Amino acid sequence: MSFAERASIGVARLAAAAAPINLRLFTTTSVLPNPREKNALAANYRKVTPRYDGGMPSGSDPLQVLAAAVTPVVLVSATAILVSGVNARYISIADKMRQLSQEFRSGHCTPERRSSIVAQMKIFESRIFLIAWAERVLYASVGCFITVAMVISATLWRKPLENITLPLFTTGILMILAAIICQLMELHLSNRTITLEIRDVTAD
Repeated sequence: MSFAERASIGVARLAAAAAPINLRLFTTTSVLPNPREKNALAANYRKVTPRYDGGMPSGSDPLQVLAAAVTPVVLVSATAILVSGVNARYISIADKMRQLSQEFRSGHCTPERRSSIVAQMKIFESRIFLIAWAERVLYASVGCFITVAMVISATLWRKPLENITLPLFTTGILMILAAIICQLMELHLSNRTITLEIRDVTAD
């Protein structure tokens, strides 16, 4: 066999071995979309896929709006419990101040007891001031939460209103915090009145 025949046989073998590789490359690259098709697919994906923008649920679904309005309604109930507790505290302090006033005006009150009543009345004045402000702030927070629920419901017709829900909600939470601080200050003052009563009794 001549050199030319051997060379032709070798070339034929190389071509036969490379044919499947070319076929695989053609098959792999043929299914890939061109840049125009990629852009079209991305545009369709953006249209179909919902995007979360961090705001309220879409106003087109009443059930989502109703579910979002549940949170401020629950906080209204929780704040109402705090209001009832503060109101009971206010009534108790007012009754105690009336009792001390009657005792002070009676003719059977000793000078030492009168001085103790005067000191206690000054503390009671500060306590009832703090309790009154705590109750006012709690009522204001209830108004904020009710307003949030109404605004959430109104997003069915006016979606831009959702921008004021978070500030109102945050204001209501801060008001609850302020009321709790007032109650803690009043609790600290109540210990002083108890100390005066104990001192008055033990002195006798």
